Amino acid sequence: MKYSIKQFEDKYTSFPKIEKKDFKKLYHLGYYDGALSGVCLVNGEKYYFDCIEEWTDNYYFPPEDDPIYEDFSPPWARRFLIIKLPDNILSSIEERHKKFQQLVGNHTDYDDNGKRSYFVYNDSITPDTVKQYYEEVKTEVIPEQDKLSNFCPEEKDIIGWYEWE
Repeated sequence: MKYSIKQFEDKYTSFPKIEKKDFKKLYHLGYYDGALSGVCLVNGEKYYFDCIEEWTDNYYFPPEDDPIYEDFSPPWARRFLIIKLPDNILSSIEERHKKFQQLVGNHTDYDDNGKRSYFVYNDSITPDTVKQYYEEVKTEVIPEQDKLSNFCPEEKDIIGWYEWE
């Protein structure tokens, strides 16, 4: 069994929609022109979020030569499935993230307004510590039961979905 959320693509909106006031992005794990996955708070509890749909994948976006192009703004950019992970998997993710913060930086973290931090070298984060982190994670041994890749969410694990604007 491998991690996948594909089984929820056609029915994720049947789960509760998480309102903006109840959602706080803590840090991302996957990123491409914005967060794709990571850890969030929903009503004070930590959960995993994973992108299930992007506006540009399924809806109209005007071409650059269309007169409405410059004023067009889709109503949302990405939608995320909010997933309750087993405690051991969430702990494993949190441990690796703490190590990342110490050796690489906190530029994957978000503030209370949902804004991402910026990368800077300082007294404790240097090119050597960044190199050290990436060398260590290559050889890191994570027990199989603690790997996200071995967790396949079921409906009971889905808390809801969130719309990122």
